[in-house]
Amino acid sequence: FPTVNVIGYTQKPGLVSRNTNIITYGSFSDQEPGAFDELSVHYEFQQAILTVKGLRRDLEISHWGGNLAVEEHFNLTHDGAKLKGQFSRLEYQQTQFIHHETTMARDFLVKLPAHASDVYYRDEIGN
Repeated sequence: FPTVNVIGYTQKPGLVSRNTNIITYGSFSDQEPGAFDELSVHYEFQQAILTVKGLRRDLEISHWGGNLAVEEHFNLTHDGAKLKGQFSRLEYQQTQFIHHETTMARDFLVKLPAHASDVYYRDEIGN
């Protein structure tokens, strides 16, 4: 698991071992073919889960300047942990020094060609 904070997991006496963030189930040598059993694991995941809800790419070709302008519009949502109540900028900044992990999306990596120029970005609230 990506964290050592495993809150709970299915216990199988004699069939499960745990070492920090690794849980191992087995050996199952005496099982019938097709046999199965359900298990569950509950763990903390402190990373953003971004989902692309929509993507639009606009291309503008300049016949006079020999340029190609590309503009991409991403509709992203964070489908990870939800806020409890309203977001408070003051509370967030006060806890930044205490809690280094957050489920907030801090960056969005886009690879551009080396000759790209006049690059800009803007989010929904104008950043």
